[in-house]
Amino acid sequence: MLATVAGRRIVALTLIAVLLLATVPVASAQEVRGGGAVTVPAGTVHDGDLALFGGSVLIEGTVDGDVEGLAGSITVVGTVTGDVEAAAGSVTIQGVVDGDVEAAAGSVTVAEGARIGGNLETGAETLTIDGTVDGTVEAGVQTLRVGDSAVIGGDLRYDGETIVIADGATVGGVAERVDRISVGLPGPFVGDVDFGGVFDALGAAFGLAVNVLLGVVLLVAAPRFARRVTTTGTTDAARSGVAGLAALVGIPVVLVVTALTIVGLPLAAVGLGLYLVVLWVGFAYGALVAGTALLGLADRESRWIALLVGLLVPTLAGFVSLGWLVGLAYLLLGLGAFTLSALAVRRGGDERTAVGEVGPRDPEVA
Repeated sequence: MLATVAGRRIVALTLIAVLLLATVPVASAQEVRGGGAVTVPAGTVHDGDLALFGGSVLIEGTVDGDVEGLAGSITVVGTVTGDVEAAAGSVTIQGVVDGDVEAAAGSVTVAEGARIGGNLETGAETLTIDGTVDGTVEAGVQTLRVGDSAVIGGDLRYDGETIVIADGATVGGVAERVDRISVGLPGPFVGDVDFGGVFDALGAAFGLAVNVLLGVVLLVAAPRFARRVTTTGTTDAARSGVAGLAALVGIPVVLVVTALTIVGLPLAAVGLGLYLVVLWVGFAYGALVAGTALLGLADRESRWIALLVGLLVPTLAGFVSLGWLVGLAYLLLGLGAFTLSALAVRRGGDERTAVGEVGPRDPEVA
């Protein structure tokens, strides 16, 4: 009976999360692909926008549209006729992007011979430019290297510690240091953040509000399961992070293997949709875990305040170009704690605590 109730709660939670996700603007013609290694093969042309998630993303062919990517590494060797928005460990442009590039990554590289037809905006540890950027470059980085073969058609605006601009580099506009340049994760995780403008601040506020709404749904729909996830994440953060990484990379691999069969293809498509929802849920749980830990330092307990505090951290981290790093840490921590807690419930362990239908009332939920 308890397992049935738990299943109903999880299904209800998933449906609500899907409805919330639908409120985030996305392109209607966008195709979503995921897996351990996602590739647009050389010699192929994809007509329309692409959203790519996986361990690695490689675009060797042509994408006639925009590309959004979340992966360990994202490499464009071929051509993208639209814009590229990417959050990854590394983003490398070796081919041609006709539109703008927005990237939050550990390292961003525009290789020699590569071309970006629009602007380049990035928040990264290291930005290396040896190719051509026709528009303006805005970079919130630790290290900026502009090589002899680099050509920047517009201004070069940067905020960083180590700046190396070669004598042979060409900058068509003004090269200047600017405070508070930052780029956050694309999509519902954080949202693009540059607090230097009113519209960017409003965008950040909208992203924060959507994430708070999802967090409230998680706390109301399954309060004691949320407490289990929070406990797991705060008491065993390392194990949760490892489990989160395994789930982030492993689930797409399983979906790809499933899709190799004709019977499994529809299941893989449904699974991919649920996977994207779970990523968002994992981020929200990560914020709850982080907020709870921060409140614990002040000897305070309140899941509602913890949720808000946890979600404020990546937004504020955008001031120093670290929003993407905090978001990734939240995702791994929350996804791992969620996965470990769900597996514990699946095995039948302490279902009273997980479901919350039996046992003493929680005063915070009343």
